[in-house]
Amino acid sequence: MILKQHPWQALTILIFSALVLANGLVNPRQNWDMIGYTASILHLEGARGAQLHEATYADVRASVDDEKWRELTEDILYRTLTHQDPQFFERQVAFYQGRYLYLATVRALSLFTDTISSAIALTGALAGAVFALLFGGALLGSNWRIFALFPVALLVFQLPKVAALATPDLLAAVAALGIVLCWNKRRNWALALIVLLPLIRTNFIIFITLLMLWQLCDDWVKVRNSQKASPKWEYLAYAGALLSYLMANTLSEHPGYLALFNFIFIVHNTPELLRVFAGGGDIPISAQLSDYWPPYARTIEYILAAWRRTLFRLVLLGVVGYKLIQNFRQGNFWKSENGFLMAAVLFAAAHIVLLHDLSLRFFFFSNVLTALILLQWGAEKWSLRAGR
Repeated sequence: MILKQHPWQALTILIFSALVLANGLVNPRQNWDMIGYTASILHLEGARGAQLHEATYADVRASVDDEKWRELTEDILYRTLTHQDPQFFERQVAFYQGRYLYLATVRALSLFTDTISSAIALTGALAGAVFALLFGGALLGSNWRIFALFPVALLVFQLPKVAALATPDLLAAVAALGIVLCWNKRRNWALALIVLLPLIRTNFIIFITLLMLWQLCDDWVKVRNSQKASPKWEYLAYAGALLSYLMANTLSEHPGYLALFNFIFIVHNTPELLRVFAGGGDIPISAQLSDYWPPYARTIEYILAAWRRTLFRLVLLGVVGYKLIQNFRQGNFWKSENGFLMAAVLFAAAHIVLLHDLSLRFFFFSNVLTALILLQWGAEKWSLRAGR
């Protein structure tokens, strides 16, 4: 019924989604992660050592041009070592293999492509199109002034760029947005997605934990006010998500956060240490506190240097704060949308503190979820004004 009432809005959503899909297929970014995820799939299928190395690079070589090939194999020391040393290359699989549901999706789509690496591009493009459909669908029927901001918000936060990346971030964002959209009307679907989400991208366990804490606080307030709380069995979904997270890290033999931090921010940038790791040694764990400060310093420096982007986010954060304060004063603070809003903000903050990587893909979901909730809030305000 709503599609018939707003055909132009529906057509806009379909066209925008199709453009995101086309851009992802025609202009894939083909970042190095493509190699890691291709290797992870082949590793799960039994390839090891030289066979894994040869099959992975053969698959990728068939999907990229000469310039991209040189970038993937010679650009920096790490890429040179992984290209030259099969044993060192195989050790990188642990960093990528834990995204089992993402890998299964890529493998299924590879039935329609010539190579696994091409299927990775197809997965990102399809996830981008689905995300645009879900985001636009959530605003379908809104005042045209609000709806007009639907493509603007997705372009500002660079959905086409994220959809072209060879990473599971956008597929995870689709599942996470599904949780948000299903929460009030199809709770069981939302709970099922909570269990599955860490199998797409393990870092989303942070977002899930934040949702659990919000629901606990909400139920505590309801009990104090003699209201009906959520059924206790719903918390089994959070336990299931934790099990999914632990299973993914255990089966993939992930070295853990501290080792990952040292590898990315210390070993990766120190040729001597990188060669030690490449020679078969464990990831060196620094015991010097001074080694842990530079990533924070670079993060702060980047935030200050990108002052326009920082200012925009501060304004957005101010609007979030205004909404939360207003809802608190009106006595309706414990709405689910506020829980999602706070989880989005804190999820982004956790990435800054833990990962020190300000790459857009790590903040895409938090940014877009915040924008969606604020747009829905604006649409609600507009409807109330129009009704007067």
